[in-house]
Amino acid sequence: MTQWLTGWQYRKSCSIKGSTAGAVTDYQIKVIVHYGSGTDSGEHVYLNGKCRTDFGDIRFTDSDGVILLSYWMEEKVDGDYAVFWVKVPSIPASPNTKTIYIYYNNSSATYVGNGEDTFLCFDDFEAGNLNKWILRTGGSSYIQLETAKPLQGAYSVRLAEPVNDDYHAFMYEPVERDNIAIHARAYIDARVDAGKASLYARGNGTYCDAKPKIVGPCYYAALFARDGLIGIWKGIETNDEVQLRAITETISLDTEYELEFRLYGTGLRFLVNGVLKIEIDDSTYTSGYNGLHVAESETIFDEVYIRKYVEPEPSHGAWGAEERAPIAYSKTLMDSLSLSDSFHKKATQYRTLSDSLKLTEVFHRKATYKRFFSDSLTLSEAFAKTTAYYLSLIHISEPTRPLYI
Repeated sequence: MTQWLTGWQYRKSCSIKGSTAGAVTDYQIKVIVHYGSGTDSGEHVYLNGKCRTDFGDIRFTDSDGVILLSYWMEEKVDGDYAVFWVKVPSIPASPNTKTIYIYYNNSSATYVGNGEDTFLCFDDFEAGNLNKWILRTGGSSYIQLETAKPLQGAYSVRLAEPVNDDYHAFMYEPVERDNIAIHARAYIDARVDAGKASLYARGNGTYCDAKPKIVGPCYYAALFARDGLIGIWKGIETNDEVQLRAITETISLDTEYELEFRLYGTGLRFLVNGVLKIEIDDSTYTSGYNGLHVAESETIFDEVYIRKYVEPEPSHGAWGAEERAPIAYSKTLMDSLSLSDSFHKKATQYRTLSDSLKLTEVFHRKATYKRFFSDSLTLSEAFAKTTAYYLSLIHISEPTRPLYI
């Protein structure tokens, strides 16, 4: 049997199916945990009311059942559901699978997830600084921590071009990456003409040479409030930005949107509130910096993370049946003569032996058995057993005589 995580009463296994794109390492997998009852399927698992209502006792382990995996809780509704991201150390290529475990039912456990340990890059801005990012502004544009209207916690970040002077504001992680998905929550606080709020990807961190106020080589996936568009644009070093593809959709101010921009090879995918809106191929840029961008807008961002991404992604296979922690027991053996419920036996034997010996055997035995059962949420059994054994042999030389007892 696989080892068990001490202190947790229940678990379920989850089979993760590998991607045809090949084996991956440290890949982020989404798991949606439901407090109540239901049928486990895909990324959804139901814990039948056996976890904490705040989901603080949820843990994930590797296939050995005890090595804890890095995880982060993205959102939750107490007593209903919680969305987790789990970093899985290795997932083989299709058709092979990887097994992980979800543990629950530990009333004393509290949430210990960490976004920085889970993703390639993570910032919820609760550190109260922007040290992870390179900031690019000019003219009226600025980037600063937001405390008046944080989307969660005490801090978010505001990117703003409050005056229409065409100076885009953008920020990026100073690590070049490819085959990633960048995620953020965005809230357009004010539209200044265009009102673009976007995710910046595969950029080189510069402004355009031809129009030095406009973002340079990159892709950005944007909400375009003025024109009611959702689309993907391409910044070009020697020219203005180019719209690659867009669809018409009303973009509301003072509304929070969840944005995710996925880039794999030449494929560009833009999701808004979990729905795929734009899908296009372009081979101009294959790697670069990733972050946030605005144009003629004041937008608040939060929960920015960058994760690994391949197409197709590894996917959830079957969930295992609920397993209960093994029954724990302890056993103690000790020498003792003062025990209750004792049994005493003494026998003396004299028998004729060829070497004319008198054998005296004293057998003294006392035994106590104590059994204790306790039943809280589940049955745990403690069994204590003590025995005492004393044996004495006394050899005395004596003439041969008949055996009697």
